[in-house]
Amino acid sequence: IMSRLVVLLFTCSFLCLSKCHIPASKNYNGIVPYKCSLGKWPCDNGECVWAGFRCDNFKDCKDGSDEKYCDKFDDFVIHKRSFRFKCEKNQYKCKNNKECIPKAKFCDVVKDCLDGSDEYDNCVRDLNCTDRFRCNDQHCVLQEFVCDGSKDCPDGSDEWNCSANKTSSASDCKTEKSQYLCGNQRCIALNAVCNKKDDCGDGSDEGAGCTSSNCTSAKCNHECQATPKGNVCTCKPGYTLQNNNRTCKDIDECQIYGICDQECINSLGSYKCQCQEDYSLLNDEKTCKARGGEATLTFSTSTSVKGMYVDSNITFTLARNLNRAVAVTTNDDVTYWSDMEENSETIVREIGFIHASRREVIVTTGLSTISGIAIDWITENIYFTDEGYNRIGVCTNDTNCTVLVNGLVKPTGITLLSTRGKMYWSDGDSNGRIAVAGMDGKNIRTFISEKLSWPKSLTIDYPNDRLYWVDSKSNIVESIRLDGTDRRIVQHDIIQEPYALGVFENTLYWSDWGSNTIQSCNKFSGKNWRILHRTQNKPYGIHIDHSAIKPKIDNPCKSNPCSQLCLLNQKKGYTCACTLDKELNADNHTCRDSKKKQHLLIFTDKAFINYYHEWLG
Repeated sequence: IMSRLVVLLFTCSFLCLSKCHIPASKNYNGIVPYKCSLGKWPCDNGECVWAGFRCDNFKDCKDGSDEKYCDKFDDFVIHKRSFRFKCEKNQYKCKNNKECIPKAKFCDVVKDCLDGSDEYDNCVRDLNCTDRFRCNDQHCVLQEFVCDGSKDCPDGSDEWNCSANKTSSASDCKTEKSQYLCGNQRCIALNAVCNKKDDCGDGSDEGAGCTSSNCTSAKCNHECQATPKGNVCTCKPGYTLQNNNRTCKDIDECQIYGICDQECINSLGSYKCQCQEDYSLLNDEKTCKARGGEATLTFSTSTSVKGMYVDSNITFTLARNLNRAVAVTTNDDVTYWSDMEENSETIVREIGFIHASRREVIVTTGLSTISGIAIDWITENIYFTDEGYNRIGVCTNDTNCTVLVNGLVKPTGITLLSTRGKMYWSDGDSNGRIAVAGMDGKNIRTFISEKLSWPKSLTIDYPNDRLYWVDSKSNIVESIRLDGTDRRIVQHDIIQEPYALGVFENTLYWSDWGSNTIQSCNKFSGKNWRILHRTQNKPYGIHIDHSAIKPKIDNPCKSNPCSQLCLLNQKKGYTCACTLDKELNADNHTCRDSKKKQHLLIFTDKAFINYYHEWLG
């Protein structure tokens, strides 16, 4: 291979360096010609697009040739139904015949279709509540929303009689929960017993025992309640009854998932929520709001990169007329994205928002298919996953680049925990995994491998030490603590074709291919689902930027201790690294030319080109 490359490069440099062109092979047998890199499809006009975009009802080639001859590719192409033409079984088709919404959002009192056709008079007559809870007003909500402390039915009936008048069993209806089991198996509130009213309906909550009880002999730690069966001890709010049926123990409310947005402080019989630095606690004494203005959500749509302020929903365009913008990340007023230029994958940097911005291509060589980009705001190093070359790379702000992890299956997303020098990435195809390593590429280990189909994108909720990821095959969003415990499903019934996600404050955001939208929901419960923005093309990567999620810490690389790359590690320090044509000296700080790397010196009439095989930069 190297010898052929040498011949080709010398031929191009001396004979036709600026004119050499390998013609596209116009074949229609499903084989991608060598003109395009692995995983790409050649357009008739010479462009290269992702092979997955072939015959998906969208013209991704500028000449539309990726949608030609689709009837001949049944064995090669995975056909996708466009929401513009037909909705899937789990979707509701709006009357405007232009969009689909999740079936769970039909007739939920919120107009989700642009024409409002999902909410019409007496739409409840057309509702199917199978496997869901039927509200008193005939609307539907998920069973898991019933008696969870939040009114999800329009009439609030999912929270009616949650502590009383429910058919129950002795194992569910307990005194320590301040409940009383009636003779007819109804469960009522304990304080409704012996009140001279038939609350059970069979009279079993009243009787002779109500008048003959003597609480003095019960020796209760807190309170005593007379019942027809005798005295029982009860506890004050915030406490629970112990096994001896007399002693009360404090309840640690801070162990209840989502009880506070961020930090929780337990106290005897109560608790208090508090927020981290740069956040303020709102009047509900639970929600934390970031100080310093609105967060910016940046997202790519193949031909453009756009920004949106998450509170006001004001959108603006950062870059337009792009070829294939997929991955994107932002750090203050600097935006990075992947793009296709002259049939080559590149990484682009733009400094400044909208006006007076300056754009430059910073990585042009050694890339195949960028699937994710993340910025380390401490060192300003750029990390990326390359789905085509199956690896993770990193570049400094002055574009010294190297490869950190090789030999992956199909890396599709990356996120950084810069404060601890860690990076997490999703990998795999049919059998996915989420892995973690130091930001210097060391100490690689599998973080999650069970019950994963195709983890596509992931992000970190910094204040809560949780990792969120989207599974594009199972169409679910899950989260887990960074210590590997408390794995939870966040969203599963509404999400359609998720691609990438981000999290900020108490909200989860994601891009959705099924509806060409940016959507959001509550990061704890999955409730409060909304469509924030509709895009003309498929939305790809998203990233949320705000000063509150970038705490001010010392940068160990600030003094430039390394001759080329300075990378954060898990020891609160740094590790030096070198570009692919060099290797680290014994001092672990400086680099020298690598004897193992073959390189080629190409002479042209205008320049000397020092070419290294497998160069990245």
